[in-house]
Amino acid sequence: TKPSGIDTVTSGHFWSGPVLVNGQVGANTSRALLPWPSEDPSAVNFHEPISVDANTLVTLNNDTGKGSVVNAANGNAKVTAEVPIDDEHWVAYGGVIVGKLTDDKSPGKTVIAAYGLDNLKQRWTLPLNAGDDLERIKPCGPAIICVRASVADSKHKVFALGAADGKEKWNNVADFADEQDWN
Repeated sequence: TKPSGIDTVTSGHFWSGPVLVNGQVGANTSRALLPWPSEDPSAVNFHEPISVDANTLVTLNNDTGKGSVVNAANGNAKVTAEVPIDDEHWVAYGGVIVGKLTDDKSPGKTVIAAYGLDNLKQRWTLPLNAGDDLERIKPCGPAIICVRASVADSKHKVFALGAADGKEKWNNVADFADEQDWN
């Protein structure tokens, strides 16, 4: 079966296709766009936020290396292009898709990249230090994306990036024993 757009008033289907909000169907992973702030900032879990742009979905397919920005009202892709971001480590927020490049695109090196939602062209990249690896990524402020990475000496590094330019705003390094729960 294919996921569908469902009218909340009539319960009628108005489109169906291979996308699913915050889930996976076959090789497609999709997520809703995240705005800031939410309706209830104290209740937000940034892994599965309650505040989303219900009109737009973003899908990634690691098998084909393609991504799409999808109109949730009819299931049609607004734009589709090559977006080689790992389908387990990404977020659509602040006008960009930000995530870890796939192993095919960046073999042996963890690189964070952003692609504009308007045309899916690469906006910026940020290579992590050798041996560092991205663990989580999520919004953490207006136009700010936070990344948690495992780094040398059994530590975590949390750093905030500007969504538009990828420039680091701040960072904090902590021992693994001090790991914050991002779930």
